[in-house]
Amino acid sequence: MRQADLNSLRDGLVAGGVAGIASGAPSTLYALATGRNPLEATLAAGSLLLPSAQRAPSLLAAALPVHLALSVGWALVLAATLPRRATAAAGAAAGLGIAALDLGVIGQRARRIRALPLGPQVADHVLYGVVVGAMVAHRRARRADAREGASLSPRQGSEAPAGPSREDIVANAHVAAPADEVFDFLSDLENHWLVADRFIEVVSLDRPDGGAATGGRVMLRGPLGLRRTAATRVVQAEPPRRMSGTALIGRRTRARVTWTLSAKNGDAADVRLAAAIDAAGPLDRALLVLGGRRWLEARFAGTLAVLADRWR
Repeated sequence: MRQADLNSLRDGLVAGGVAGIASGAPSTLYALATGRNPLEATLAAGSLLLPSAQRAPSLLAAALPVHLALSVGWALVLAATLPRRATAAAGAAAGLGIAALDLGVIGQRARRIRALPLGPQVADHVLYGVVVGAMVAHRRARRADAREGASLSPRQGSEAPAGPSREDIVANAHVAAPADEVFDFLSDLENHWLVADRFIEVVSLDRPDGGAATGGRVMLRGPLGLRRTAATRVVQAEPPRRMSGTALIGRRTRARVTWTLSAKNGDAADVRLAAAIDAAGPLDRALLVLGGRRWLEARFAGTLAVLADRWR
């Protein structure tokens, strides 16, 4: 198998798995908001395999292979055919086409599918296409970056100049306090959570020898009840200018978080809070693509606003 075909196969498998999980959100939210059974779409999918079944457990069991086959199967097709540009938008258009086939042709033969509200089902398909397109575009971009990095790597015996660190999420603020005072406040990780907004909750703190907290576990509360637990740790401090640490979410998502302080007229400081995503698992990668970066930027900006308020 050619490398390009192998890449496409892997893209389809990963994107199909993530999109299969995320794409049911519109119909599920609609069902909850209108008092309908949130599992009705899943039961309808199971009826494709067991058209005469009536019991929910049997239909739910049948829905799993049906949903998996459709999600991965269509993703494999899209991964091989979506364009290099505007990939997510093309995925949305493809999702509409898939909806026309699934709901307008195949679904018309199944009573349970015909009974489903059409709008939420179409929205599910469009979201599926967007997620697949975004995931495929992200994986293609990562491979392109890796190839570019390899082509620019220094030859043996030479040194390449260190470039600037990539920053995926950034927020800035002006604080009316000396940089060393702000740095002393941030040196204890517990104080970070004092300025965090309501979407961040401390689970535990690590205090070596009973001193300042240099690590801990926090709960991130996202939209729609989403929760992620992050293990954080301070790894480097250069008072009073810079402090950096790591955040590990699950086993596959890693980020570097950096605070940078610049003195301003001796009695004020410019504060920059930035994060670089070094690696992301499939779920977190999809969340970042679907607005997670903007959500985190808003959290960073809110944190800096609370920090600035402490010296007003």
